[in-house]
Parts: sequence; structure tokens; C-alpha cells
Amino acid sequence: AVAKRYIPAIDGLRAFAVFAVIFYHMGAPFAQGGLLGVTVFFVISGYLITGLLTAEWESTRTINLPQFWLRRIRRLFPAIFTVILVMAAVFTIFSPLLLTKMRPDILPGLFWFQNWWYILRDISYFDAVGAPSPLTHFWSLAIEEQFYLIWPIILLGVFKAGMGRTGVRRACLVLAVVSAVAMAVLYVPQGDPSRVYYGTDTRAFSLLIGAWLSFAWPGAQLTEEGTRNVPAASIRALDIAGIAAFLGIVAMCVFISGYSDFMYYGGLVLCSALSAVVIAVLAHPRSMFARVAQLKPFVWIGQRSYGMYLWHYPIIELLQPRNATMLPWWIYLVEIALTVLVAHVSYELIETPIRKRGLSAFRAPDPTTTGAGVEPRATFRGWVRTHIPAVAVTGVIAAVAVFGIAFVPPVSEGGAAPNETRVMSATLKKPLVDGVYDVVLIGDSVSLGANEQLNEKFPHGLIDTEGSRQFAAGIEAYQGYLDRGIVGDTVIFSLGTNGYAEPDELQQIVDMSGPDRTVWFVNTRVPDERCEPNNQAIQACVDANGNTNLIDWFGASTGHDEWLSEDGIHLTWDGRDAYANLVVDTIGYVQPDDENTKYDVTFMGDIVALDAVDELAELFPHGIVDCSEGRSLNATKDAFQAYLDKGVVGDDVVLCLGNEEILDRDTLRQLIEAAGTDRTVWLVNNRTAGMWMSANNDLLAELANGADNVKLVDWFGASQGHDDYLAENGMNLTEAGVTAFADTVHAALGDHTASAKTSDQAAAADNAESGDGNAETDAQAAAEASGAQDASDSATSALMDL
Repeated sequence: AVAKRYIPAIDGLRAFAVFAVIFYHMGAPFAQGGLLGVTVFFVISGYLITGLLTAEWESTRTINLPQFWLRRIRRLFPAIFTVILVMAAVFTIFSPLLLTKMRPDILPGLFWFQNWWYILRDISYFDAVGAPSPLTHFWSLAIEEQFYLIWPIILLGVFKAGMGRTGVRRACLVLAVVSAVAMAVLYVPQGDPSRVYYGTDTRAFSLLIGAWLSFAWPGAQLTEEGTRNVPAASIRALDIAGIAAFLGIVAMCVFISGYSDFMYYGGLVLCSALSAVVIAVLAHPRSMFARVAQLKPFVWIGQRSYGMYLWHYPIIELLQPRNATMLPWWIYLVEIALTVLVAHVSYELIETPIRKRGLSAFRAPDPTTTGAGVEPRATFRGWVRTHIPAVAVTGVIAAVAVFGIAFVPPVSEGGAAPNETRVMSATLKKPLVDGVYDVVLIGDSVSLGANEQLNEKFPHGLIDTEGSRQFAAGIEAYQGYLDRGIVGDTVIFSLGTNGYAEPDELQQIVDMSGPDRTVWFVNTRVPDERCEPNNQAIQACVDANGNTNLIDWFGASTGHDEWLSEDGIHLTWDGRDAYANLVVDTIGYVQPDDENTKYDVTFMGDIVALDAVDELAELFPHGIVDCSEGRSLNATKDAFQAYLDKGVVGDDVVLCLGNEEILDRDTLRQLIEAAGTDRTVWLVNNRTAGMWMSANNDLLAELANGADNVKLVDWFGASQGHDDYLAENGMNLTEAGVTAFADTVHAALGDHTASAKTSDQAAAADNAESGDGNAETDAQAAAEASGAQDASDSATSALMDL
């Protein structure tokens, strides 16, 4: 028989680990490193599983792989399936948004490849924008199952090859070092650590350290009788080491952030090593520390820790709305109580029966087969008859879950229609001195993908892109700009993805533009029957009109699958650059001289400011409002330096950053220092569901207090208690939030609209004082330009459909 020894104190350690993770996901300020609870779980798993496999080999000289895998499936799969089924039903009724987020992760979660699913799809654990998937935490189960799949095969192979315990122990240590080095090498400082955090290859060292410990300190051999002669002083030293190691883990959970470089340059390895020390002490039968850890409440929780881990995250996502700025304290108690309750029910009614008896747990004696001398036959039908209420409830839950997964339409973060495309960036800026935009581009969701690149390429252009736009809507928008007198010499239409390009509509655009403007049409790449006739219609219009030209996106993208997303239409990151470069190169655009342009306010923001970009543009009509979804601090620093190099940055700089990432102190300080001491730098603090919010706001407040020319715009304070300002993800702005955000910025910086309207007149006055013989003419021209500028300012709200 295979030697086994149950170590209840390890269940006590599991209790600590699961609560560390729960508090981390709740956003508790004392658990910023609570994600280390997963590392503790990994080391425990490596220790116990390797011990079982080694004991089986030593007892039978083989490892029954199918039986091992079947036991793992019986232990893990039923609870996973139950969580997915129940939460799908709950989200169908109470939160279609969470159902939408959950749906893509169901199969990866069920079949244990979710970590690689996230890596391949570039989904961040730390910087997820909006509500994350309620199954996000299943990534760790995937790593453990992958370990359970591969590790027994490796062990069986090396044992059969004649390698002894010592050799295997050393091999475990070598492999752990390789894994830890891989984490350090692949980790990118100040970047998103999700690749190394999710990777089986870069997290295996925790499991391997546990495996190493199982050879160095085999729990099955640590019995009361076998350790009776160990001196009391040695036991005390062991306890001191265990308690010190445990306190070290606690300190890391409290003080070390998951974003810290230290975590990936040895911190997770240190936590794994400390966990191994704690496990070694808890496995010793005479340890006083072990006696405390195996107190009944700790063991009870530890036995249900697997279920608690599975259930806690979807419960938290359901009960903690991401647009809630303040939550009552009792919500957290309800979340914990509900997690424990549901995990206990799962443990008693699903996990334990199936683990012990498999599907036979759901069979009952069939009374029709009983009688004198007849052994009752266990049947599933008999069990159903004796558990009608449970069967009925299960059927309803399953029906609702299947309906929700299959038929409930997806919901976007803000509750918009599922096919709407959100603009990714907007750069609203001052047009040329005569009040017109030198390039006007009207586009649909394809050019929307390259919005940021196009704005960068056309610093005095009007880039108006909108998802699902067709030619009729584009013509209507274009007519509005013509009526306002803000259309310059170059007009670009990038439409045709969402409908047919009718020849009369194409000709209408040419006629509207007049003979003095050059019209460019971007042809289409769409994998359906519209592509060829649309491109033929565009080419025919180009051939028929002398002032009309073609931008051949179809030809340029041929053979470049890497430029197109899976739908064959929209742009990948590489495709966005290629598209923008094609447009610029084809029309032969040369950026105008910016030496006479200076923006009185330079506003650079991320996804939050992007929501309010039109209102901000109205506040700062002679400023630049440059916002982008997913914008990093490093990217902002580079973009700001480009503005500085052009000499266009005025007296006020506003930075709204950190809603989508943790802010790096040194990089932010360098950005502020680049502005110089003669400019005022305004820092807008964060209101986000991200766990990094408090750390970011503390840093922003510290920097604002540390320099006379750095000031704080307190959006966090202004939005406190105003759940109506925020979308469901707790970050994006509602209509009321857009107004409040703009008002908060306006209250801090003051009115820039009045002074902006007289800036051109002031420039003309300067010319007059300088004795310019044409001063009167220049002043008149400046006044006319100001009028044109007023017209362009009123048009900014139409630039982007957010």
C-alpha cells in the first residue's frame, strides 16, 4: 500500500493563503501583496503531489498515471463546473456585463489552459481595463493542472531510468532555478508583468521548490514515533524558523505590491522558499507551530479553501460594483460570509461525495429491485426520486445558465450596443492660423483603429472616425464641416466597410468639395462580396474626376495578414502604423511649420480624459487635448517631449494618467521636470477600479506637494460618493461624469476661453507696435482668423463620436 500521512497543519496554512488572496481581490489596503497566497498554494501542491507520487513508486515500482489523473479530475473538475454553471445563471439574471466578460473564459477555464489563453490574447492580470472576467483567477488552476499532467510523466521516467531520490531532488532544484531565471529574463521593468505572472514556465519554480522539499523532508516519514528522540531545543529552533518564515510571508503580503520589480527579480522565489520552510515545520509532528495551525477553525477553512478560492472572485465582482466610489463596510463581511457558505455547500454536497465515490455518489438503491435475498441495485434514477427538490433547483440553474451563455447578447462596459466601436484616441488641437484644418479625414471603424497614428501624422488635421459609419452619414458630417468653413485643401474619405459605395454618393462628395480641393478615397479590404464592387466604384470615380485620387489600402495590405485582425477587416497594432503611413505617403503630406503655434494648455490624458475630450476642447480652444485609451506613462513622456521639441507647449500642462496602470515615480518625475519650472503642471488624480488607485493617488499628491509649480486636480475627491459619474467598470465616465470631470478641471485651471479668443488680436497688436507698415491689414486678418477660429471651436465636439 502507498504510505500516506494527512498533515492537518497544512490545511491551516491553506486557510491563510486563501484569505490573503480574497483580501487582495477585495482591494484591502493591508493585502497589496495578497496575491502571494497563490504562490503558497503552488508550493503546497508541489510538496504533497510529489510526495504521493514518490510513495507510490517506492511501494509499487510504478506510477499509475490514468488513476492519478482521474483522481485529480474528480477532485478539481466538479467544483469548477459548478462555479461556472451557477455563476452563468446568476450573471444572466443580475449582470449581463459579467456574463459577457465570463463567456470567452468558460472553455479555457474548464479545460485548464486559461493562463496561456490570457498570454496569447495579451490579457493583463494587473491592468485590465473595465470589469475583468469573473473567471480570471482560474489561471492558477490551469498551471496546477498542467503540472499534474506533466510532472508524473517526468517522475516516472527518471525513476525508471534509475535516478534516486538525491538525484531527483537536485534536478528539482536545477529546474526551479531555470524557471526563476526565465522569470527574471522575460520580465520587463515598468511594463505589464502578466506574461511572467501567468506563464507555466515562469511560475513552475514554486511547484518545483515544493517538489524538492518532498524529497528533502518527506512528510510521510515524519511520525511521532520516528521523531521522539529529537531534542526539545531542536524543536524550538524549528518552530522559531517556521514562525519567522511565516511572518516573512505575512510581511510580503502586507507591504510588497504585485507591480513591484522585486516580485519578479526574486520576490516570488523568496516567498516560495519561505513557504517551503513553513511547510517543513508544519509537517513535523512535534512542532508547537503546527499545533496552532491545526486548530479546528483553521483546518475547517483549509479543507474548503479550494472552493473558497473558486467562488470568492465572482462573488466579489457581483457585489462590488466598479462604478461604486464608496462601499459600506458590511459588504465585505457579506462577501466573506457568502464565499464561506457557498464553498461549504460545494464541499459537502459536490466535492467530497464525488472525490470519494465518483458518480456513484449520485445513485440510490432502486426499491423495485429489493426483496428477500435480493441485493438492492444502486441507480441514478433512484437517487433522482429521493432528491426531487435538489434535482429541480439544479435543472433550473442549468437551464438559465445555458440560455445565458448561448443566447444573451454581449454587453459593452457602458451598456452600449455590442457592435459599437469605442474611439481609441483623440487629439483635438488648434487648426492652422486661417482657421481651417489642412486635412479632413472622414472614416469608419477601420480608420478608427489608426486614429492615434493619424492624429500624430496630421497635427493640424481633423480626424473624424466612427464605428459602423456608412457613406450617407459621412457625407452628412462632411457637409457640417463645410458649412462651418473649416475644411482645408485636402479631404480623405475612408468608408465602405459597412455598406456599398454608391457611385452617386461618391460623386456627391467630389462635387461638394469643389474644384479647389483634392479628394482622396481609401479603398477597402473586406472579406465579403462588397469589397470588389466598392473598390471598382471608387476607382471609377477617381478616373472620372481630375481632382480625385486613390489611396490603395487593398493593394498595400495584400499579403500582409499581420496587419489585419481575425475578422480580416480591422487593424492590428502593426496594421495601424501601416495604414497611417500609407495615407501620409500617398498624399505626399508635409507637416506645416509650427513655429508660430503655441498651445496655452497642453492636456495629455488616458481613457478617462478621452471620455470628456470634446468638453475639454471647448474649455481650451487654443490648447491641445491629446488623449488615448491604453496610453502608458512612457508613451506620454515621449509624446510630450515631441511637443516640447516643436516649441508648442504653453504655460499650463495637464496630465490625467494612471487610470489604466501603476505610475512609475521616476518616469513621472522626469515628465514633470521636462516641463520646466516656468510652466504649471496640473496632475489629475485617479478614480478607477484598479487596485493601483491608492498608490497612484498617493504619488500624485506627494509630487504636487513637493514643487510650487505642480498642482493637484482632485477628481477622486470630486467624484467621491457620486456613483452616477462612473460607468459599470468604475472608471469610464457617464454623461453626468463627463460634465463633472470637465467642471473639476475648469475649476482648477480657470477660464481659458475668453483669453483664447483675443490671442490673435493680441498678436496683431504686437505687430502694430513693432512698426510694421501692414499692421492695420494684419490686425484685420487676425480678427477674421479669430472669427474662423470660433467656428472651428464649435466644431470640435463633432470630431469624435465617443
